[in-house]
Amino acid sequence: MIHPDHEPHGPGRRHVPVAPAVVSVTAGTGPTDGQVRHGHQGHREVLDHLHRCWQGQEAADILAVVDPRWPVGELIESLQARAADRAPGAGLELVTFSSGTTGAPRGICRTMASWECSLAAFDRVTGLDRLPPGPVWIPGPLWGSLSLFAAFHAHRTGRPALVTGQDPRAAVAVQCVPATLPAVVASVRAGELPRLRTAVVAGDRLPGTWWREAAATGLRVVEY
Repeated sequence: MIHPDHEPHGPGRRHVPVAPAVVSVTAGTGPTDGQVRHGHQGHREVLDHLHRCWQGQEAADILAVVDPRWPVGELIESLQARAADRAPGAGLELVTFSSGTTGAPRGICRTMASWECSLAAFDRVTGLDRLPPGPVWIPGPLWGSLSLFAAFHAHRTGRPALVTGQDPRAAVAVQCVPATLPAVVASVRAGELPRLRTAVVAGDRLPGTWWREAAATGLRVVEY
């Protein structure tokens, strides 16, 4: 089974994950603007922090989840400059990053409102709103745009999210990059993910062979 403390990047490949860091930036020039928070405290703690920001319980103009091995200081300077140019009342802005599957990760700025507008369409495409009650498993790092949007979707639709460091056996859906799917399928075959019904994959092209292997287990695969 895929150990919840490891994220596979291809069949049979595993690594010890790096705990993400949260960069929270508010408009202004004070020394506390753009602090790195929750570094090296685990994906679950970072997700709890994001929930508080999404609910407006913690102030932030721009929010980013990053790999702490990146040049975070440069990112903070860039985001501080962006925050200073924002119109008052513009709402929370999220900075997500591509998975890096097809090259270096790219930063993408999205408003929380734009993500809100896409939730209904995402449900129509994926069918996640038609699944029985149960959590969604997000095995990838939260600094990836796929994983961060999956966490946001789960939060806004009231579905629990299972992230790195948590047991995925109760999951009814998984959202992951294609390279993770073979290990997911192997776990389904072994009876280790008994409730899993849907796999939502994105970030790279999904080989037809992997798609057919997943379908053979009864798993519904949605690629976007």
